[in-house]
Amino acid sequence: MDVVGEAGDRRGRTPFAAELERHLVRRGLSWRKFADLAGYTPGWLSKIKNGTPPSPEFARRCDELLEAHGTLLALAGNSRPRPAELPAAIAGFIGRGEHLAALDAMLTKPQLRGASRVAVIEGAPGVGKTALALRWAHDVSPRFPDGQLFVDLRGFSPHRSPTPPEDALEELLLALGSSSADVAGLDLDRRAALLRSLLADRQVLLVLDNAADSEQVRPLLPGSGSCFAVVTSRRALPGLTLRTHGGRLDVGRLTDAESVDLLRDALGEARLAEDQAAPMELVRRCGHLPLALRIAAEHLLTNPLRSVRDLVADLTEESSRLDMLSLDDEVAVRTVFSWSYRRLSADERRALRLVGALPPEEITTAAVAVASAMPYERTQQLLNSLVSAHMLEHLGGDRFRLHELLRLFAVERVAEEDEHARVAAALARLDRWSALDRLPTSC
Repeated sequence: MDVVGEAGDRRGRTPFAAELERHLVRRGLSWRKFADLAGYTPGWLSKIKNGTPPSPEFARRCDELLEAHGTLLALAGNSRPRPAELPAAIAGFIGRGEHLAALDAMLTKPQLRGASRVAVIEGAPGVGKTALALRWAHDVSPRFPDGQLFVDLRGFSPHRSPTPPEDALEELLLALGSSSADVAGLDLDRRAALLRSLLADRQVLLVLDNAADSEQVRPLLPGSGSCFAVVTSRRALPGLTLRTHGGRLDVGRLTDAESVDLLRDALGEARLAEDQAAPMELVRRCGHLPLALRIAAEHLLTNPLRSVRDLVADLTEESSRLDMLSLDDEVAVRTVFSWSYRRLSADERRALRLVGALPPEEITTAAVAVASAMPYERTQQLLNSLVSAHMLEHLGGDRFRLHELLRLFAVERVAEEDEHARVAAALARLDRWSALDRLPTSC
C-alpha cells in the first residue's frame, strides 16, 4: 500500500497525520492505544491528528515504535527546502516553437484526480532533447513555487551504467530534505512511497533526463497532479505514457530555417553572408542535427579565417565527416551515436550495420529480409526496434531511412565488425532480388 499520495487526505489531515494513521491501521492500533504505547496523552495525539505539527522528538518516537523506516520523521520536518536544481539552459537555443507549445498544452491539460502529470520527450542522439527540456523547464519554473528537481539517469552514458531507481530516489529525497540516515534503510518501494508523500502537497517540477527505459522512471514519479515530470530518453517509452496517460513528444531534426538560424546565432550574420549558399550546404552536411551544427559552428569560431565554404569542403568526404564533427572524445557526433549503439542487442546492432551497408536510398522490410536472409517477421521486428531506439527513421508504411550521419556511423561499424564476404553476399542477394523484381511480367 502506498504512502498517502495527496495533501493529507479527504478529511483535511496533514501528510504526517494521514501517514501515522495508515501505520496504526496496519498494526491494529487505535489512536488512544497508541497514546498509551508512546507515552503521550490522548489529547496531544488528537491535536496531531487534527493538524498540529509534530515535534521532531514525537515524530522520531512514532517512527521507531511503528518501524516506519524514517517515513514519519521525514514528513515531520519543519524546514521544507525549495530545490532549484535545473542546470543552465543551452545558450543560443533556437526554434522548436511547436514543441514548446506542445509541452505548454500538456502542462495545462486537465488530469484525473491523483494521476501523475508526465511529458516524455524522445528522439535520436544529438537531436537536442535535453536542451528542449531545460529551455521549457526554465520558462515555466515560476509556476512551480516549491522548486525544481533534476536527475541525470545516465540511460545512455559513455562510462557508467544507468542510474538504479534506488539511487535516483535517494538523490531526490535528499534534495527534498530527507537525511541520509532516513533513506538508507528504505527499499525501492518505501523510497518511492516517501517521495510521493513529500511531493503530495507541493508544486514541484521534475526533469528526469536521459532515461534508459520505463522501469527506471516509474518509481520516480509523483503520485498527485500538483507536480509535473518531464522525462527525456533516446528510446520510446510507450509503457510509461500508457500507465500515466502522459504526453509524448517525438523530437526530430531541425528544419532548414531553424538550422540556419542556429548557425546565425552562433556565428553572426556577417559570417554567413560571405557566401549565401554555403550555410545551407553546411546544414545538409550536418544532417540538420543540432549537435553536429553546434560542433561545426565551434570549429568556425575557433578559426576566424576559415570560411563556411571551407568547412563545407572539409565535410564533403563522407569517410572523414564524423572525424570533423568532433571537438574532443566527449563532444563528438560519433561518440553520442556509440552510446546508443552499445545499448542495442546484438541482433539490433547487426541489423543496423546491414542497413548501413545497403544503398542509401529508402529501404523496405522485404529488402532487408532478402539481404539478411532472415524471415520477414523477424526483420520487421528488428527494424521496429531500431525505430523505437531512434536509430532508424520510419517514413510511413513500410519505408525506412537512416539519418545521413547515422549511416556513416553504421558504415564504420561494418568495416570494424563484419567480414567483407558476408557483406558482399548480402548485397548480392539484394541485387538478384531487385533484378527479378524489375523483370517485365509476361502477358
